[in-house]
Amino acid sequence: MKKISIVLLLVAGILGAETILKMIPAPGYSSGYYAYGLAWDGNHLWVGDDYNGMIYEIDTSGNIISSFQGFSSSNHVLHGMEQDSGVLVITVRTIL
Repeated sequence: MKKISIVLLLVAGILGAETILKMIPAPGYSSGYYAYGLAWDGNHLWVGDDYNGMIYEIDTSGNIISSFQGFSSSNHVLHGMEQDSGVLVITVRTIL
């Protein structure tokens, strides 16, 4: 079973060298296999689960702080996430 982790990168220097600061286990169905979208609100990370539509708020250790059902039948429509001025913005794609 494939395990997905959230990887935070620090871009340093003119040469574009990258250093992995920390790997955080992704929450959700199938050990985070369907993790999609990532937002930072200044305190916590927000990540979506594209399999079942759940949205998770996690700390920087990967502990789930809260979660809510974003889309009851996701059908893989979660597209992205961002946090702006205290508002969590979730974008979806329409499947016709």
